[in-house]
Amino acid sequence: SRCLVTGYDVPGTIRFFGPVGEDGKKKVGVELDAPVGKNNGTVKGVAHFQCADKHGVLTQPSKVLVAGEAAQIGGPRSHAKTRKRRGQTEL
Repeated sequence: SRCLVTGYDVPGTIRFFGPVGEDGKKKVGVELDAPVGKNNGTVKGVAHFQCADKHGVLTQPSKVLVAGEAAQIGGPRSHAKTRKRRGQTEL
């Protein structure tokens, strides 16, 4: 899904949604359209998704706004809660 991430001025594409780290908190991995990110999909030695260097961010679901009406992240395994706001869906 196409999306916007709070704090970044460029849109991106969701590439990952799931638990991260020892605490298992759910995160969203986004491949940004420009090299303004923090990584290439690998964080602390763990590859969550693949993208070009500095195009990736791994962030809290509350910071991601998904374009369109239906936000299906991670397929049937997804437990994302969605909330509609001005034609966008917040994870």
